[in-house]
Amino acid sequence: MRVDRHRVRRLAPWAAGVGVLGAACLGFSLIVPAPPKEYADVGLGLSEKEVVYRIGPPSAVLGPEEAVGDLQLHPVYYMPGGDPNNQLPVGTTPSQYDAWFFEGTAAGVLVNWTAKRTVASVECTDGEAHDCPGVLGVVVGTPEQAVLARLGRPTSVAVEDGVKEMRYDDLGVTFRLTNRRVYSLTLRPHSGGAWAWVQRRWSALAS
Repeated sequence: MRVDRHRVRRLAPWAAGVGVLGAACLGFSLIVPAPPKEYADVGLGLSEKEVVYRIGPPSAVLGPEEAVGDLQLHPVYYMPGGDPNNQLPVGTTPSQYDAWFFEGTAAGVLVNWTAKRTVASVECTDGEAHDCPGVLGVVVGTPEQAVLARLGRPTSVAVEDGVKEMRYDDLGVTFRLTNRRVYSLTLRPHSGGAWAWVQRRWSALAS
């Protein structure tokens, strides 16, 4: 078989470019993993039945906000066997509440529901009763600078009452920190589209 050397020479730069692009894409994936779709065994968009199948029934539910002095707080109602002083109101079911708390599972997590009763977000806050799993390489106790080094600048930052909230909307994650360390992690649907995701990966690669 004859080989056209001139044609090979013309194709060589193109092939090299493809190789560089492939290596770059692999580098992006290794530096910043893709936005997660589930956290603590709870997937975004799952139904109530699927969540109960995966991690069991909730330990408690959160009621609508109520004024307590100068604060707006959610009352916590426990399932039978929980706190006898704060039981689920008679005649109501967990499906009537927009947030469920699961304690004693692989991680104590708070699941928020959409109006269609599918998972809107999954949150885990550090506490004595449970340990929060990590997300995107960030765990409870991760220093603020380590979060920035791994994921880059957040979409937005807010600080109030000694708590800093770092939102990464294109990744679908939010971290809350106190004393410059992560203590709470939240997963919700990511936004920004494919191009925003490419920009973050490129920024992480270049930094």
